[in-house]
Amino acid sequence: MENTTPMNAIVINTKKYAIYILTYMLGGIFLSALFAWKLGHEILLWIGVFVFGICPIIFKRQFRRKFTKKATIKCSVETICINTIDRETEETIESQEFRYSEIESYKAMNSSTENSSLLKLYLKNKEKVSYTFLEQKADDISSVINVVSRYFQQYNQSVDENSKIALRPSLFITNAGRNIIIVLGVGWCILLVLQIKYKPKTIPASIFGGLILYLQILAQRKKDTERYNKMK
Repeated sequence: MENTTPMNAIVINTKKYAIYILTYMLGGIFLSALFAWKLGHEILLWIGVFVFGICPIIFKRQFRRKFTKKATIKCSVETICINTIDRETEETIESQEFRYSEIESYKAMNSSTENSSLLKLYLKNKEKVSYTFLEQKADDISSVINVVSRYFQQYNQSVDENSKIALRPSLFITNAGRNIIIVLGVGWCILLVLQIKYKPKTIPASIFGGLILYLQILAQRKKDTERYNKMK
């Protein structure tokens, strides 16, 4: 396999974005509830829920833009190089090159609901490097994760068993993840039974929302399992 043409992607700082969005949503809704209570106008709470709870979902791309950068990724038969580039100035902010012989294992995951992918490298010096790429489709053979995985697989074919880059499973397909899914399923069933028993006519939308979320988790687990079996 020859050197690839550099792949272009959008990379996001997930930690900073998560802190920002949680602070914005929870803090905004709390203040809205406080003002609604102090002023005696319930409408203020619903306005706050829309502005601070729903707008970040509807306008997700705009909210996370300040936490995104451009990235170029290039793989060769021996190395992977990832450059992070400022979206405004087009200047390279960070450039990291990893030799495959320095990588102990990696984790590669796709989110079909977010069209994003995670690449996490576990280096032999115990360092961890993580990238989350946006606008990535799991079934696109030219996506970052699929291309990088093919190079890792090729490298593994040329070295002995102890030198191979191991693929780590995602949370949902580990034993811990399976137990979490079981607990969530049992918890949802208990809530549903209690709701039907004590207030059968007022089953809240949150119950159905929980079911949809649970089904999404099961679907993601199935996709992660299929992908893991294919890539390992």
